[in-house]
Amino acid sequence: MKLRLQTKYSLTILSLVTAIVLILGGVLLFYFKASMHDMTKTSSETMASDLLEQLKKRGEILTRFLAQNTTNALYQYDMETIYEIITAAKQQKDVVYVYLYDASGKIIHDGTKEILLFNKVFDDDVSKKAVAAQELLMQDKEDIIDVAMPITIGSELLGGIRVGLTLKSINDDISKMRSSLNAISEKGMRKNLFAMVLITLGFSVFGMILALFIARALSQPIKVLSSLSQRIGRGEYDVDIPVEHSDEIGEL
Repeated sequence: MKLRLQTKYSLTILSLVTAIVLILGGVLLFYFKASMHDMTKTSSETMASDLLEQLKKRGEILTRFLAQNTTNALYQYDMETIYEIITAAKQQKDVVYVYLYDASGKIIHDGTKEILLFNKVFDDDVSKKAVAAQELLMQDKEDIIDVAMPITIGSELLGGIRVGLTLKSINDDISKMRSSLNAISEKGMRKNLFAMVLITLGFSVFGMILALFIARALSQPIKVLSSLSQRIGRGEYDVDIPVEHSDEIGEL
């Protein structure tokens, strides 16, 4: 089927307008998704850093408190008092273990009534460094922050206290925040996609009207010339040519 020149112009302009709108919409959606991804990552990292600092601060305060309050009990070997202090500490949020040990690193109390780890010596690197610490020492042990502090009376080393705090609650909070941000991102993507569809339809209608107008303006002088050429071809040489253009069409 042979398309008229005006139809060709209209389809070309409409296709061009639609393609531009789709490309711009796709680019905007891509940048929106990338921005949300960066925001989620940055927010997660910031939140993780803040929560970790808070947990470390809590660990430091708790360990110092325990070291101070178990000094006399450790010196007197008052197991009942040690048990009460350590049991109360183990009930704190995120605390997974509390160990009181002597100068050689042997466990004196682990916060259980039976003292299941009594006289046990841990030989892993974290434990060795904890026992050898001469001041408060904070170490990472898998998903646990291990905080150790020596206990002394004067210049005499009695032993030390170790507190382990889990990172599970921090990881759970970060996971929840990421889920919330991802949900917000998905909702935003759907809204943007809907808006892009509406904008595309609006520009398509506008493009159609613009295409018809431009196509008519471009094709009308050619249609007139075509009609006049046919008349001249039939021998009508006295025709009036109403085309007033200073461009190639006017020259033709």
